[in-house]
Amino acid sequence: MEVITLKEYGMDRIGELQRFLNLHLSEDAIDDELFNHITRGDPNFNPELVLMAVEDDKILGVLLGVERTKEPKEAVEKDKVSAWIKALAIDLSVKEKDHILEKLLNEYLEIMKGKGKEVIRYADFASWYIFPGLDLRYEYYLLRLLKRGFKKVGECVDYEVDLLGFRVPNRVEELLKRNQERGIIFRRGERGEEKRVAEWILEHFGPFWKYEAMMAYTRGERPTIWLALKGEEVIGFSCYSALHKDWFGPIGVDKRARGLGIGTVLLFKSLEDMRSIGRRIIRIPWTSHLFFYTQVPRIVRVRHYWQLALEVK
Repeated sequence: MEVITLKEYGMDRIGELQRFLNLHLSEDAIDDELFNHITRGDPNFNPELVLMAVEDDKILGVLLGVERTKEPKEAVEKDKVSAWIKALAIDLSVKEKDHILEKLLNEYLEIMKGKGKEVIRYADFASWYIFPGLDLRYEYYLLRLLKRGFKKVGECVDYEVDLLGFRVPNRVEELLKRNQERGIIFRRGERGEEKRVAEWILEHFGPFWKYEAMMAYTRGERPTIWLALKGEEVIGFSCYSALHKDWFGPIGVDKRARGLGIGTVLLFKSLEDMRSIGRRIIRIPWTSHLFFYTQVPRIVRVRHYWQLALEVK
C-alpha cells in the first residue's frame, strides 16, 4: 500500500474518488454538483493535497485536504496558518484500516508542517464543504481523531426537510402583512444590484456569506436570493440553491431590525420557491439557530456535527 496524491493518480480519474467517498461515507450522498463544488469548483483546490491510499490500483482510503489560498480574498491572510481536512474516508472492511488512516494523517501533517501551518481543522471549510464538521454517527473517525489529539472547538447541526405538502403558515402571512405595513418590501434579487448587496452582506455578516450570496445571483434564469428592503436600504436577505441546488442559506437580518419576523418571512419565501421548482428533500446546513428552524414543517433528519481542530507541533 502506498500513499499518492490525486495529481499522481490522475485528474482524469477523479470520478473514482467520488465513487469511493459515496461507498464509504455511509451517511452522505455526494452527487456530481456537490463533488464538483468541493473539488474543481473550489478556487482553493489543489490535487497535490488530496492523498489516496492505493494498493494494486485500488483505492483503500482518501484524505481530501485544502488550504485557503485564493478565496474569499478577505480571509486568505487570516487563515494563512490553517489547513483543513474536507473529508476522510477509509474502506473499513480491510484489515489494515487503522494503518491506512494513520498513514494518511501522518503524510498530511508532514505536508502542512512544511507549509508552516499551525492548526488543522476538520471539514468546516466555508464555503466549499461537504459537511460542517464530523457527524457523530461516524464513530470510527471521531474516536481516532480524538485519540490523535484533535479537540472539539465547536458544534452545529444540519436540518433535512421534506417539502412535500409544503405551505406557508397563516402566522407567516400575518408577519408579512405587518412588515409591509411598516414599509418593508420583500422581493427576489435582481441582476445588476450585486455590488450593493455584496457590500452590505460583507459589512454585516462577513466574506463567506457574501461569497455564497453572490453565487445565488448566478443561478439559472433568476437569482435565488430574497431581500428585505426598507426604502432602498437592505435590511435582510435569504438564499437558496447557492452552494447546491438542494441547500438553503445563508440567511441574515440587520441587528437593528430583528424581532419583527423578517427572517421568518424570508425563510418561507425561499422554501416556497424551492418547492415551486420541484425540490423535495432539502438541507439547511451548518446552523446553531436550533429554534428558528424548528418552525419549518416536516423536518425528517437532524445531523449533529463536532468541529475539530489539531494544533500542529
